[in-house]
Order: sequence, then structure tokens, then C-alpha cells
Amino acid sequence: MNENLVLGVDLGSSYIKGVIGSRNEEGKVSIKAVHTQKSKGIEKGLIVDTMALRECFFPFVRQLLNKAGLTKVVVKKFYVFNSYRKMKSVTTDVIRNFEEQEISQSLLDEMCEESLKNPTSNSYANLESILQAYIVNDSVPTLSAEGKYATSLKARYTLVIGNKEGENNLYKAISCGNKDVAENACSHFLSFASLGEVVLTKKERVKGALLLDFGGETTTLAFYSQMSLRSLSVFDFGGNDITRKLMEEFSFSREQAEQLKIKCGVKPRVGEIAMEISGVKTIVNLAQVSECINKIVDSQLSQIELFCQDNNIIPRTMRIVLVGGGAKCVGISEKIQTIFGKEVVGGYPTCLNENLSSLDKKECQKFLDYSKLCAILKSHDENCIEEMPEPTPQKKGKSRFSLDKLVDALDNATNNIWGK
Repeated sequence: MNENLVLGVDLGSSYIKGVIGSRNEEGKVSIKAVHTQKSKGIEKGLIVDTMALRECFFPFVRQLLNKAGLTKVVVKKFYVFNSYRKMKSVTTDVIRNFEEQEISQSLLDEMCEESLKNPTSNSYANLESILQAYIVNDSVPTLSAEGKYATSLKARYTLVIGNKEGENNLYKAISCGNKDVAENACSHFLSFASLGEVVLTKKERVKGALLLDFGGETTTLAFYSQMSLRSLSVFDFGGNDITRKLMEEFSFSREQAEQLKIKCGVKPRVGEIAMEISGVKTIVNLAQVSECINKIVDSQLSQIELFCQDNNIIPRTMRIVLVGGGAKCVGISEKIQTIFGKEVVGGYPTCLNENLSSLDKKECQKFLDYSKLCAILKSHDENCIEEMPEPTPQKKGKSRFSLDKLVDALDNATNNIWGK
């Protein structure tokens, strides 16, 4: 293989989504294969059944590799995103005072590393540090400080933090209990700086854009302004709340509730349809179904609105950008635009080599689900997949685990499913 291929996985409560692709020198992303399937063992973003997740995860990886035409390969590493971390953002400052000197890039890098070490909470881990601005000699904030002469420098960062809870369950699920394997193979990483670059234009990142990612069990809010992430929060609600409410109110099966959720959306509906519910032919009033859906969505959006008010986000926003499965809900853009008074658009990846304008609407909408996966590809160029080496005779006795033998260890634990 002549290109560095990255394998990224988005572990959601409803679906597992995966991508294999690469990033070129210009930062453009090429997708070799994507795959989606129902997930198991995850509720509200939290891994609650490691065995169930394991049973669906490894066949999923194999199918993703097969889609990419990669059969005789070994997987050295993969990048996984899981919303169990309950991510949010805090602001942190790093200050340096010194004799007058020229500010170097190495100094800026050191300050960024220091910001990641700033203590936040015992239950939270620091995941990413995103620059807001430099203040040189108490002057006006700037995004560029290298090469300037100064006696003082303050760097302000948005620190993305996430709850540590559930990390052991993820290790158990992907490594059959072998933590050494998990720590070497799996990196929990989704750069929100890259996510903004993937779905937002430069103008949106400068003038202000509110990114809403609607998932099955969680909804993520990320606000970008002046070329930086300014605020982040993950809410404990999503599209599955609608499904469960429809099942409760109308005695629908899960499949029926999902179908009506998609059919009705949040647009007012009239008329009736005949359905078989629990073996009985029943007339369903679509207006009542629509009213039920809208009550739930209105409650969810009111929580987002309150967060935006508390953080003064909407006055600084030029438009709202929607991604995730919920972004495809019929009428959701119009409803959000009415509530917030801002233009609402779909967040399609802007970093792709492929031209989305050549796709029909249905195909194009799929890319609303791929935003986080594209951000993983844009963040990394380390090769995760290699051609399978020729087998070598094994020496007797114990051997110390090494990254080179990662696939062998995983194969022994998971019945040889890592692409072989």
C-alpha cells in the first residue's frame, strides 16, 4: 500500500460507523470505505454491556476492511470516538513572563502542552486544547504571536474535557480484557478543531457558527467564533427519546415508531393510516403522532436554547449548522430557524476530494452522518493498516507484548477476526 490509511470508528448508542481513508498534503480527505451497522451494549453513550459490544464490533471492523478491499492486512491502530465522556469545555490561561525575547514556535508549543496539564477535576480528563488567542505585552488579542518581541505572553485556550467513566468498559470490549492491547491499539480522539474545519466554512468559523450534532442518545453543541471553538456541551437526549415515547403512547413496535418518526418529522401532519399494532388492525391519527414528536423536540430544543442564553451564543452566531442522523428529520431546520431566528443549514464535509454536488439528495444526506469520521481522517496521517507480513517461526517461551504483535494478540482473543 502506497498511502497511509487511517481507520476511524464512531461508537454511538444506535449505530457504529466506521471509515477507512487518508489525508493528502493539502489537508483534503479521501474516503476508501465507510460502513454502518446497529450497535449493541451502549445506552445513552455509555458502554453497559462489553460482551454485546464486542460481538458486534469485531465483525463490523472486518466488514469495513472488506468494503475497502483489504483482506490480507493487519490493523496496527484505530481511532475511536464514543460520547460516554460527557464532554464539555472550560477556559484556561497559560502565562509566561520573561526578559524581552522573540517568541518562538517552540515556546507556543510548550504553552499548549502546559494547558493540557492544567487540573480540572478528578473525574474528568483533558482531551484537547484549542487556542482562543494570544495576548502579547497586554495588547489586543491575536491569533499569531510567533516572531514578536515581548516580556509577557498570555495564551487563552478552550480546553475540551471528558468524563473518565466507562473507559475500562471500552478496553474490555475491544480487547477481551487485555488492557495492554487496548491502550496501544485504541486512541480516543475526535478533534473539535478539525470537526469545525470539516463542516464549517472559514467565514462561519470567523463570524460565529453553532454546530448541533443530533445523535440517537446524545446531542452535542459546539460553538465556533473567531477561528476557534468557544463552547462545547453534550446533552443527554437524542432521537431515541422520540422513538421510545411513540412506543409508549401508541403501543408501536420499535420498527413502527422509527418509520413514523421519519415519515412525520416535526412538520404538522393530517390524515390517518392503517397499521397492525400487536396483531390488531388500528387506525393511527398522524396529527396525534406529529404532536407527540413535536412535544419532545420542543423540550429538547428548549434546553439547547437555555444553554445558548446562559453563554450568550446566539447574538454571536451567523448561522446554525446541523449534522448527525437527527439533521435529516423532516422540518427540523425550519423549526430551529423559527426558535433561534438564525439561518439553518446542513453540515456537509468540506474537506473531501469528492464533489458532493454530483450526488443526488439522498446520497448527499448520508454525509451528514460522516462529519465526525471525516474529522478523524483530517486529524491523523499515521498509517493504521499494513499488508500482512509473511509468517515467521515462533520461538518457544514467553514473549513480551509489542505493538508489532498487536494483531496476533487480538486474533488470539477474538477468533482471528482482524481482517484475516
